Amino acid sequence: MVDELPRGPNFFSVVYACQLNNGGIETGDGNRFRGRGFIQITGQANYQTMVQNKWNQVHGAGTKDFMCRSTECDKNLDEIANDLDFSMLISLTFWKAGNTNEKAKIVNKKAIEDVTEAVNGMQIGIDNRTLYTNRAYEILK
Repeated sequence: MVDELPRGPNFFSVVYACQLNNGGIETGDGNRFRGRGFIQITGQANYQTMVQNKWNQVHGAGTKDFMCRSTECDKNLDEIANDLDFSMLISLTFWKAGNTNEKAKIVNKKAIEDVTEAVNGMQIGIDNRTLYTNRAYEILK
């Protein structure tokens, strides 16, 4: 029996290998392009479209590279979580790209599933998400 969840770069490199335009385990892309920021942007494809492209629009092309694969360049990736304004901008961009507001206008099982699919691409954790969404909705209404 495992007492602790696996952690560290090797874990993410295995879990996210060959998904969302990430390379194989040996590339380290799974760790490099792991979930960061408010909405946990994950995968090389999402980093390109949601992170790099948004940075370029706001700050100008060539001012920061989030896509290169080097230790020095990897330091830029910390900005996704540490720069709260930029993290929120990325999250809102991702939310809008998935047409998520339309899906979230009402709170019911189908809407929760649709929002989950738009944000996560799959239904992992849907039971807890449904429970907590319904609780939050009851508190806020």
